Parts: sequence; C-alpha cells; structure tokens
Amino acid sequence: MKYAVEGIYRNGVVELLEDVPVRKATNVIVLFKEELNDKNKDWLKLSESAFEFWDNEEDAYYDEL
Repeated sequence: MKYAVEGIYRNGVVELLEDVPVRKATNVIVLFKEELNDKNKDWLKLSESAFEFWDNEEDAYYDEL
C-alpha cells in the first residue's frame, strides 16, 4: 500500500495533515520538500529552457494522453 500525504515536521515529530487507513505500525519514507523562495525560483526559471525540445508538433500527440 502506498500513500502520499502532506504533513508538518516539528521537533522530531511528523504530523500528517490527513488520515490514512493504516491500523498498525508501518514503515514510512519521509521526504522533505524545499520551500520555494526567490533564489530557487530563479534556478527553476533558468532550467525551463532545458525542456523546450518537447514543445514540438511531433510530441503534441502525447499532450492528450
């Protein structure tokens, strides 16, 4: 069973923001997402051009899948 839920990490404890149907002790993987700020927004904007090769007529077929 796999679920992706958001939560808040505070003082060594992860608090889930929604209920999950787990009734026993279960292994989890916790990923920390980076908050967007002016510095990493600029890097994301600069990296957009790396994906321009997908913006073409031949690939347009896959836009509807």
